[in-house]
Amino acid sequence: MSALRLIRSGIVIGGSQHHDVQDVFSEKFDAYEIHTIWNGGGSNGDGDMKLLTEDGQWFAQYVRGSKLIAYTHTTTTDSANASERQIESGLTSSNKGAARIVVLNPYSKTTDTVVHKSVMSYSSTTVAATRDGHAVAYKPARITGFAFAGEYGVLNDINYYVYGLA
Repeated sequence: MSALRLIRSGIVIGGSQHHDVQDVFSEKFDAYEIHTIWNGGGSNGDGDMKLLTEDGQWFAQYVRGSKLIAYTHTTTTDSANASERQIESGLTSSNKGAARIVVLNPYSKTTDTVVHKSVMSYSSTTVAATRDGHAVAYKPARITGFAFAGEYGVLNDINYYVYGLA
């Protein structure tokens, strides 16, 4: 039977453009879940999640991803991006919402790291969205953490929880 084991939790406050969460992925687990809840109060528009290598650098050059966004007030969009430099995750701290992000094999130097995300957010009673997507870091590297990065401005009031899947 599988169980989630809490590795770290925290809150992004203070209005920075990015927030690093280092040293959470290790040899102890092959699969991780990251849960986020944001309560509004920032100005970052959509936010991104970037993978961090063991030396604290953003691992961006070898990430490919795709996403599907379904809005309540307009049409559905999708995209596949071979040159995407981050995992667009819709972490919208100027709105409200939550995300579940699964990361597979981040610590292995011999297999690709795979990320899947499911996000729901809303900015008013008439505008809501779901975002589902995945990304592959297709050049194996030891990934030990991740960073939240604001698309347009600052991050604020984001609670996050990192779990190892046992």
